[in-house]
Amino acid sequence: AKAEPEPKQEVVAAPKNTEPRADVKTVQPKAAQVETQTEVSEPSVNIKMEGLPATPVFKGSKRPIVVLDAGHGGHDPGASGNGVIEKNINLGAVLQLGAVLKAYGVDVRFSRATDVYLKLGERTAFANENKASVFVSMHCNSMPKGKSSNGIEYYIMASPTDKDAMRLAIAENKEVSGGASTTADVQRADSKTQLLLKILGDMQQNNKIGESTNLAEYLYSAAKSAGLPLKHVRQAPFFVLRGAGMPAVLIEMGYLTDPTEARRLTTSDYRESLCRCFAQGIVQYIKDHPVVR
Repeated sequence: AKAEPEPKQEVVAAPKNTEPRADVKTVQPKAAQVETQTEVSEPSVNIKMEGLPATPVFKGSKRPIVVLDAGHGGHDPGASGNGVIEKNINLGAVLQLGAVLKAYGVDVRFSRATDVYLKLGERTAFANENKASVFVSMHCNSMPKGKSSNGIEYYIMASPTDKDAMRLAIAENKEVSGGASTTADVQRADSKTQLLLKILGDMQQNNKIGESTNLAEYLYSAAKSAGLPLKHVRQAPFFVLRGAGMPAVLIEMGYLTDPTEARRLTTSDYRESLCRCFAQGIVQYIKDHPVVR
């Protein structure tokens, strides 16, 4: 959901590209694939190594694959509030989470590693093509003008928990109606989201609801142990999770319309504290639910 921007604060810039690395796999928009036929390189990310494993937890050729998806990007900025743009926060956090997971020995792959736009279906397809053990899509939330909220939320693909969950799903699904900016657009997005609800029972994702719920609970538990601001685990019909052939969770890292949370999310240290907890939850889930390939 969108909110009117408030007084401008520091905006996290999309990290710059470095030299291409052979171990990084990402999706590119179709036009970019035609022009270059090369992969998007991963920007360098600095994280603190204290507290991370001295030796990788996962080793060898059958390391678990985790696909990380930075929500929105390119011409789609996502939510905004207090001068902060969602797409930039998402990308910065995804790159940090990837760096932390790599310290555990996870094979990390990004749907996008730069400020580019990808369709919702391309993101899930990338996870399926890479035979991921886990798919995580990272986002930030916002509240309509006059309302307030804060805290981390974890969502899985299923029937909506409540009206707020449905509102968020419609906002995140706006791409399927060409962008929900007017009342008519919102109604079209709502209509298509309702259609998605009707076919949930026939989708591959329906078989993964239990596993995705388990993954979300691991993530919630890790964040709770660290004392991070939490709301709950919820469910809603998100197109970006549609058809995922593995446990899939959408994380709302916080509310950009909350001044304190927006300010925190612009700082690398706070995002890293979030990502360390996300990584702990993902790693523990994979250890307890190994995927045999």
